[in-house]
Amino acid sequence: MSTNTGESGVLALDVPAPGPDPVLERAFRRAMDGLYMVFQPIVSWTEREIVAYEALVRTCEPELARPDLLFSAAERLDMIIPMGRRIRRGVAQLVSTAPERVSLFVNVHGGELADPDLYDPASPLSRVAHRIVLEITERWSLDRFHDIGERIRALRDLGFRVAVDDLGAGYAGLTSFARLRPEVVKLDMSLIRGVNEDPTRQHLIRSLNGACRDLGIRVVAEGVETKEERDTLVALGSNLLQGYLFSKPARAFPVVETAVWDAEYTHVKGWPARTAQAELLELRDALNALLGTLNTDGATRYDPTATATEVGALGRRALRSVEALLATNNLPSLEPGALSLPAPKLAKTA
Repeated sequence: MSTNTGESGVLALDVPAPGPDPVLERAFRRAMDGLYMVFQPIVSWTEREIVAYEALVRTCEPELARPDLLFSAAERLDMIIPMGRRIRRGVAQLVSTAPERVSLFVNVHGGELADPDLYDPASPLSRVAHRIVLEITERWSLDRFHDIGERIRALRDLGFRVAVDDLGAGYAGLTSFARLRPEVVKLDMSLIRGVNEDPTRQHLIRSLNGACRDLGIRVVAEGVETKEERDTLVALGSNLLQGYLFSKPARAFPVVETAVWDAEYTHVKGWPARTAQAELLELRDALNALLGTLNTDGATRYDPTATATEVGALGRRALRSVEALLATNNLPSLEPGALSLPAPKLAKTA
């Protein structure tokens, strides 16, 4: 099987002979002839910068233009593994054109975990594994693998990180979360849409953020479309965000317009005052604990490779979160000095 990229940027693939459904097979072959990748940024809101891009597959074939239809056709035609190889090789060809120091999220259908090419150190994507987060989608039940733990460890040994998609969408997402123990999880957009108007989802997202933080797992909230959704998510402890508010997917690696970064932090409708106050006090305690880990030699007790400058930057980032919460109009007054921090430690890391 061979792949190549033509002058038009469309990736070519040799597709096997037609299967039992010739109409669908012909449409699928046309879809493969017009397959290409687009990218959508994942941003760190506190840092106001792009930290990653998700690679998304698209096709010029109108009958299978929607990704769900394309993947359904691949499943019916038993073409998940060949298409997965095609997508991974296409992404690998474009890694060198991506901005430096950003990661690329690559969706992996559950069926691709049976593909030996995925674990081959010589495969194109494995060669750039240090920049890749494999985003496992559970269209195909992971229960089919009795050795899923060993397979995930093999991927990590190559340098890949693992993300679980659609956390909060239901039982399947939670099962993947428990079994794969990912470095990253992505909150399902059904939790994000209109979250500023829904206290129940606000509490659920806060709980998921807290559980992931305790486990050392990073959380991406995807499907963010409005400033109100963004500001509610930030207040709930979300920092990594993805969605049309920042950029639509595009063939070239898109940038985030300056106006999006400079947008004023808006009032969070219905945000419970006591919860906001508790959040600030908890954040204050976390800051005190963080700054208290500094040793006199500038390293930290828990991570000898982290310098005082790096820890100080994290402290200042947390302080910006405090300022954002303080900007909400319905936040009650706190007792004088409730948010004070030890002046010597702040000065030390400034």
